[in-house]
Amino acid sequence: MVRLIHAVGEPVVGLLESRLYEPRRQRIATAIYLLAASDPKRLAGALSRALPSWDWSLQDLAVSELARWTNPSVVSVSAKAFLALLVEAHSMVVPGMIDHLGSSNETSAIPLLLKVAAGECLGLRDIYFRIKAVEALGKMRVAEAAPLLLRIVRERNGLARSEPAALRTVAEESLALLEGKQSSARMPTAEKVSSKSGKAHAKPRRYVRAYLPTPLPATIVGTHSSTVRVRTISLGGAFLESDRRIAIGESLRVEMRSGLRRLQFTAVVRNVSPSGTGVEFVHMKSEDRERLRRLVAQALA
Repeated sequence: MVRLIHAVGEPVVGLLESRLYEPRRQRIATAIYLLAASDPKRLAGALSRALPSWDWSLQDLAVSELARWTNPSVVSVSAKAFLALLVEAHSMVVPGMIDHLGSSNETSAIPLLLKVAAGECLGLRDIYFRIKAVEALGKMRVAEAAPLLLRIVRERNGLARSEPAALRTVAEESLALLEGKQSSARMPTAEKVSSKSGKAHAKPRRYVRAYLPTPLPATIVGTHSSTVRVRTISLGGAFLESDRRIAIGESLRVEMRSGLRRLQFTAVVRNVSPSGTGVEFVHMKSEDRERLRRLVAQALA
């Protein structure tokens, strides 16, 4: 199909772009898939007009499909489109956009990322967005972020810390990256661990994965609740062993149990296999993020 689109050229590409503005959801989804595969720059260019009118799942589909690309020019065009729409995007799509800004090294995003990290951007003050912004600044080695990161780590309100533990921890790790260290004292980088595995990835993993010798029990919460087992986990997602058939792009609310502790998160299904489902975390509370970090660190020790 992609070859056919390339062979016909503008008439088909133009038609696909026009489908992005239609009310029929299935037509929009098909156009997103085909444009992302055949002309991702055209899709990125259309987002400013199309994305604000889409529901979260269509927004997520466009963002995730564009984020798959490793071609530098496509990465750059997508990053600029995400930056322009960050405040307007659905809250479940914002974390993925911020991740892409950090991995693309889009320097024009630095001022906004600094505001988000500081909790000063109206509409993007959620602690999970702040954590993602701090991670992006560290990955980009933004030197001017150092004073902000130090304030996050050190500031107190009397005897208590001013910022949540999860945010302080990621600020410490980003400071370590600014100092030229390969990893922080608490958590090795994904690149470092993946190099040991010998596996090659088209795109480097953002987070190191921990394989759990004993799967953790979890529950998918909602109308169609079911029990699953968590076999693999990272700060960015997990692999859920389940007999339930789950579609790619479906959102899940999951409660995972580790001993007496419970972690809750919202995730989106990214891949499906006969043995289970790979999900990406799109939101969790700061205390659950810190519990997750400790769990991953313990599994990697």
